[in-house]
Amino acid sequence: MARKSKVRKTKEVKKSRGLSPADFTFPGEKSSYFGGVAGMAIVFVWLAVMAFFFLKNAAGQRLWYAPVEVLAYPVLAVLIANILAARPRQAEFKKAGRQARVMNNNHADLYRTLVRQASVLGMKTPPDMYLVDDPHPIIFSLPAGKGIIVASQALRQALYPEEFEALIAHEIAHIACKHVRMDMAMTFIRHANVGIKIGLFPVVLMTFFARAWRDLIDFSADRGAMLITLRPAVINAALVKFAVAADPNAGITSEDLQAFLDGQGDIATDSAQMERHFRVGQFMSSQPGLRERVEQLTEFPQTKQGQEAIAKAAEIQGVAVPTFGGPAKRGEDAIETVVDEDEQEIPSEM
Repeated sequence: MARKSKVRKTKEVKKSRGLSPADFTFPGEKSSYFGGVAGMAIVFVWLAVMAFFFLKNAAGQRLWYAPVEVLAYPVLAVLIANILAARPRQAEFKKAGRQARVMNNNHADLYRTLVRQASVLGMKTPPDMYLVDDPHPIIFSLPAGKGIIVASQALRQALYPEEFEALIAHEIAHIACKHVRMDMAMTFIRHANVGIKIGLFPVVLMTFFARAWRDLIDFSADRGAMLITLRPAVINAALVKFAVAADPNAGITSEDLQAFLDGQGDIATDSAQMERHFRVGQFMSSQPGLRERVEQLTEFPQTKQGQEAIAKAAEIQGVAVPTFGGPAKRGEDAIETVVDEDEQEIPSEM
């Protein structure tokens, strides 16, 4: 009896571990990141060697600590960039107070979603989350502690509940993959002034050597979100809606976007739907990486990695393994049609 109990306990522990980043990391993401680290390391190892041989004190003795300081500089630069980038963001949710924090007795529905989603990715405790009254549709993560997700009420109101949950799952996947710290440093340095860029030069180097990494981590996080929700169409719809809501110059109303996603009317005969199709397609083409994110997420279930990960995710969540490619759900057919078209034209009568 004791032996059977031990076996059962082992299986339960194994099952509760959840998915790992290896199950959904986009091919090339790790190599891009470590390529950036290697490029930056080569530069600073060379500088450390130069410091060792050429820096001397007044007595002509080598400064043995100089190479150590040079090699510590990149790590310190990333940490400083994180502190500077996080300060205004932390002020936003601290100002909102405890009522903005998602807990079991406050925003209970979101808290249950947070716990469930984190457990699918094997996280023992979910990240903290704050829902702030920002008029702009925002959602982002901070690397502090077990991770912090900050989202606005404006974004929540712009999406269906399942779409908002899909974006939360995307952020949880970023936290699980430990993307947040370096991503935040690289994002900060891109918009920093010249003086800060000079002072945090190692982050500038990392941004140059690993410039493809920031796109690939979104691909990975989208895949992680898909494994949590097992609904790629919902994630694609959420990505498009979020991009439209965040761009004041999109020129697409929420009503028109929803009509497009719902597939209202036949594009071949309904001039209104034809125009929506054109405008959404043009918008997606104008957004860096949006079309590629939709494409790769659509292709993921067809890969061996995707099929194995989907089966594992379904087992963890205790549901049947879903099949993709059957009847299109809301938004799926419309988005895939736009993605598949390289060129779109408005008929002359329009």
